[in-house]
Amino acid sequence: MVCKPDITVIMPVFNGDKFVRNAIESILNQTHSDFKFMIIDDGSTDETPNILAEYARKDSRITVICQENAGITESLNRLVRIADGDFIARMDADDVSMPKRFERQVAKLIANPDYLAVGCWVRELFENNALNHEIIYPDKPDLLNRHLRKGINCYAHGSVMMRRAVFEELGLLYRFEEGEDFDLWLRLIERGRLGIVEEVLYQRYNHAHSFSSERIFRTHSNRNLMVRLARERAKYGRELSDWKEEEKRLHKKFPLLDDNEKKRYANYFEARMLLCAGKTIEARRLLSTVKGDLGNVRNVRIAILLSYLPGFLIGFILRWRDKIKGKLYYRRKISV
Repeated sequence: MVCKPDITVIMPVFNGDKFVRNAIESILNQTHSDFKFMIIDDGSTDETPNILAEYARKDSRITVICQENAGITESLNRLVRIADGDFIARMDADDVSMPKRFERQVAKLIANPDYLAVGCWVRELFENNALNHEIIYPDKPDLLNRHLRKGINCYAHGSVMMRRAVFEELGLLYRFEEGEDFDLWLRLIERGRLGIVEEVLYQRYNHAHSFSSERIFRTHSNRNLMVRLARERAKYGRELSDWKEEEKRLHKKFPLLDDNEKKRYANYFEARMLLCAGKTIEARRLLSTVKGDLGNVRNVRIAILLSYLPGFLIGFILRWRDKIKGKLYYRRKISV
């Protein structure tokens, strides 16, 4: 009898040829090597299919499924349905897992049978090192639950390992087109506990001009909807609102940004980086291209005001802000 691998890694990818090699290599280099790696190519039109085929030929643990573009939620649910083994590990196609991620997460799940899923500390890197930070939530399920119920996502989706029984026995699947992971965390904490491995085992890189800003307003609005649905379940034992209809309404209210709008938002995002570095003149120059176009974003107006302050004072203000926000978001600033 052939033993099933105890981990199934699931990773959807769409047009990820610039990053997917690093993501795959980071999984293949895990110290815990007993896994199956299931990858869905979600209708890529770049070199992604060729890269995936190359790796599938080299490593028998890799299975590649090609499909027409269906989006991340449908792709994840397809992967969940065919996963086997005891645990499901998520991976995002433009991130990197540290070599001991699986080893540490399997040990945490075995040591805590009541944990349905575990994340880990995450290092986030930006073009401008002024924004580099590590997300370092402690392994305290009650605290994590409180934060999630407030709308604060304590987990990078690609960094999480879950028990397969979460989906099989509890009958859960992903929902929503944006923020699908946050909705899952909220439903999981109603059935069990979530934990954290207190080590930096995952790394993601944010680039101002590759940032998926076209969905940013939808994602934030969806998260507020998910918190409201969780409150309905807690109070009434069921959801009073139709999440599909609510999401459709939000899609109409917040259409995807076009290329010009994405560029303006990227400029705003980069200006925030410059402000953190105390480079107010450069930030003001970028913000002048955004003013009036993203006026509905409160933070744009705040950034414009900050850009008229001296650079050294900006540094003081942002350090004070980080000290206050750190109590909620548990981030520590790093420089790489």
